Amino acid sequence: LRQKQRKQDIRHIAVAGLSAGQVMMLAVALYAGATQGMEPSTTQLLRWFSLLLTVPAVLYAALPFYRSAWAALRRRQVNMDTSVSLGLLGGFFGSLWATVHGHGVVYYDTITMLAFFLLVTRFFERNAQQKSVEAAENLLRLIPTMATRILDGQQQLVAVHELDAGDIILAKPGETIAADGVVVEGASNVDESLLTGESRPLPKSQGHAV
Repeated sequence: LRQKQRKQDIRHIAVAGLSAGQVMMLAVALYAGATQGMEPSTTQLLRWFSLLLTVPAVLYAALPFYRSAWAALRRRQVNMDTSVSLGLLGGFFGSLWATVHGHGVVYYDTITMLAFFLLVTRFFERNAQQKSVEAAENLLRLIPTMATRILDGQQQLVAVHELDAGDIILAKPGETIAADGVVVEGASNVDESLLTGESRPLPKSQGHAV
C-alpha cells in the first residue's frame, strides 16, 4: 500500500511539475509583453494556452488536496487542505473568468507552482512518516515469538504472550531477550543499540535490568 501511494504521489508531482514548467515559460512572455507592448491578441492567445496547461494540475495533480478537504468538511471540520483547495480553485476560476472576458489578472503560474511545491513538500513529509512506521515495524519483528521458560529446573518452550510476571526465562548467547526483566543468574554482554544507540554490547550480570 505504501509503494502504491508513493507511485501515485510521484505521478501527481510529475503532472504538476510539467504543467508548472510550461505555464511559467508562458508567464515570462506575458510579463515581458506587458512592458514591451505585446499585441492584445497574442496576450489573449498565451492566456488560453496557459489555461489549457493549468487544467491537468488543477483537475488531476491537486486531487489529494480536494479529497482531504472534502473528508474534513464531511466531518464538519476544516484543515490545511481546505484553504489550499479554496486558493487553487478560486485562483483558477478567477483566472478563467479573466481569460474568457479578455481582461483582468490571471494566476495560472501561481496556481501550478503552488500545487507543485505543496505536493513535493507533502511527499517528503509522508516519506519521513513512513520511515518512522517502518522503523517501528522492524522493532516489532525483532521481538521473538517463543521463549525458553525454566520451571522446576526444566526448560519449556512457550509462546512469549504466555509468560507471566515472575517467570524465569533462559536467554542463550546471540538470542534476543524475549521479555523485559532482571538478570537472576549468569553474566554476558547485551546489544542494546536499537534502544540506546550504543553500538558496543553492554555487560550485564546479576541484578541488571535487560
